Amino acid sequence: MTSRELSYLALMKFDTSQDQISWILEHLLHTHSLGNRDKKFYFNLTNGVLRHRNLLDWRASNYYHGKYAQVLDKVKNILRLALYEIDFLDFVPPHATVNEYVTLARKKITAKSGSLVNAILRNYLRDKNPPDPTKKFKYKETQLSVRYSYPEWLINRWINLWGSERTESLCQAMNQRPEFDLHINPAKITASEFEKLLNTNNIGFKKSDYFDQIYKISDVQAVNRAGFFHKGICRVQDESGRLAVELLAPEKNSTVLDACAAPGSKYTALYDLHLGEINLIGMELFSDRLVRLRENCSTWQISSHLLVADGCHPPFNRVFDHILLDAPCSGLGTIRKNPDIKWRRSKEEISGFEQLQLKLITSMANLIKSGGTIVYSTCTLEPRENEELIYKFLDENKDKFQIIAPQEDKFEPFRAGEFIKTYPDIHDMEGSFAAKLQFLG
Repeated sequence: MTSRELSYLALMKFDTSQDQISWILEHLLHTHSLGNRDKKFYFNLTNGVLRHRNLLDWRASNYYHGKYAQVLDKVKNILRLALYEIDFLDFVPPHATVNEYVTLARKKITAKSGSLVNAILRNYLRDKNPPDPTKKFKYKETQLSVRYSYPEWLINRWINLWGSERTESLCQAMNQRPEFDLHINPAKITASEFEKLLNTNNIGFKKSDYFDQIYKISDVQAVNRAGFFHKGICRVQDESGRLAVELLAPEKNSTVLDACAAPGSKYTALYDLHLGEINLIGMELFSDRLVRLRENCSTWQISSHLLVADGCHPPFNRVFDHILLDAPCSGLGTIRKNPDIKWRRSKEEISGFEQLQLKLITSMANLIKSGGTIVYSTCTLEPRENEELIYKFLDENKDKFQIIAPQEDKFEPFRAGEFIKTYPDIHDMEGSFAAKLQFLG
């Protein structure tokens, strides 16, 4: 099976299920073998379509005579794939792309569908002045929704928060193909040794501007093929995720809880701070996610103390000096790496996450010792899940907690008043939030 055909199957599965695209992509690879080059093309193609889906649909609709909304999803996905190749990939001649997808449409759908795909694509290629959404639509939110492929409700929300110029800046940044941040295992390798290893394997990289042990790479599959992950030499951890760990800053021999620990990047980062010289416990609600966390700890070759438990009803008393609550959230800060999120989320879900987050942080408040600290973090840009939630918690716990502002020298690029905030268009990393609270007893 070709990369194009497998991408088509992945998109169809995405449309007919609630599965994450990352799971769909990996699941299909377990049942259909692809070479290294084809595998990279397959990931790029599928994620690229999800990254630009609104725009691709709109372009196709301009060359269809009738109501495009009534076109079969099977045909739409063929057209999305073809137009993404034509408009965003320059290593395949456009007419060759057309032939490939006309053949695929005839194979997967019908001969008539193949003729429709052929007509739309060839008319698109012949058009010397393709339609421009900034000229076609009157309202800015519709222009941005089509041009950058985001749901219009989300564009409206961001415009109300930050204005149209900043919203466009965010959309541009989050539509870029992602880099991946590798955090090296300090117990196994030094920074200079890791750089030599990357060079030996012809893996391009650049050092993080903020952390000595993080490296940015574009080809994560090459790192996987080289066996770095399997050997526990490095792990993927976005720079923004490291900030929450640095903000917590547990001292040696302190007792620390990672309350939502899976898949383990922050748990292992906490361990790394003092190379295990803290009393670290990891808690996770779902047993299958805990299995993955345990496997990651084993690969990292660290001792772990892990348990399955509900963070809203934890089996502890006030025994912790520090708690990291990396709360479940809408994930809207991770769209660059997870373009499917913008099609999965809804306004109603944000409210649901907010309710869960408040329950979790209230529960954690009952576990912390007097003078101890909680770091609450998310990977979303949504104020209702971030600073507004912290202020709501403080209102409900008057005189019991205070905010500890980030150190000016250490966190200056990310300080937003009393909090840490990162944005893809400003910091070139995932959008995130972190707040540090101290229990006054």
